[in-house]
Amino acid sequence: MLSCLSRRVAPIASLAARSSMHTSNTMRNASPLVMHSSPLRSEHAKAFQATLPEREGRVLSVQSHTVHGYVGNKAATLPLQLLGLEVDPLNTVHFSTHAGYKHLRGDATTAQQFDTLVEGLKINGVFNYDYVLSGYARSEGLLMSLASIVTELRATNGSKDKHAVRYFLDPVLGDDDCGFYVPQELVATYRDAMLPLATVITPNTFEAQQLRRSS
Repeated sequence: MLSCLSRRVAPIASLAARSSMHTSNTMRNASPLVMHSSPLRSEHAKAFQATLPEREGRVLSVQSHTVHGYVGNKAATLPLQLLGLEVDPLNTVHFSTHAGYKHLRGDATTAQQFDTLVEGLKINGVFNYDYVLSGYARSEGLLMSLASIVTELRATNGSKDKHAVRYFLDPVLGDDDCGFYVPQELVATYRDAMLPLATVITPNTFEAQQLRRSS
């Protein structure tokens, strides 16, 4: 059963690849994350810094959180931070493990709780992002709130263009081995509300087939 919800790294890799395109031709000051105790390490540090984006970017990552294991925001946050991006994780669930385990404990974030957290970002003046990344979610209401967020961020930037604020969508529905691991009704929500907003989508084969069948 552990294979039923594999690590979803495709949108992270896609965003990381786009970020690494903005590289500097000159080396920056030494990163505090890299030690320079030898010439070899120094060369490794320079190679690492050369992959960092030339300008900082802010990411709103709307995904799951688990106590055990590395999926969702636990898998996405550190790699993006190492690329020089500032990441704000907004958790859609807080589970003991991912849903592939036999026994699952924890709570899903409601649409009202989600909206309250976003309101806190707005009133504190930190609701500004270059990228939105989304993954596992179990609520139609939460997804509709997320759609509104993407639209609002683009309007704030003075554009409805998909490249004004890039949205990386992983439409987590299920897989061939286990079928659906979210409510099946979310297929229509992804198809009608989320896909038209996405800059990049990363479905697996099962999800692509479900979205195509429902169209």
